Amino acid sequence: NKTFTTTIVGLESVSVGKVKAYPNPFNEQVSITNTGELERLIVKNIFGQKVVEYDLNGRKYINTSAFPKGIYLFIFSDNAGNQRTHKMVKQ
Repeated sequence: NKTFTTTIVGLESVSVGKVKAYPNPFNEQVSITNTGELERLIVKNIFGQKVVEYDLNGRKYINTSAFPKGIYLFIFSDNAGNQRTHKMVKQ
């Protein structure tokens, strides 16, 4: 028997502020609580295609009534390009 040891190097956790997107699953709108410095939201479908992009600028919710049912990636980013992604489901 051979023994292998794996060491992972160079991974660093990046804090991108605290953000909540709810409810999940969602219907007509998604509420956003942004306590960090996140400035932009890009919504992509499960195939990676951009559906819509928003400047957050104190935005409290987004209208999702036109989104077809499915799985979406809500990608929040700050002005330095750091990102935080939430998987969301439209019912």
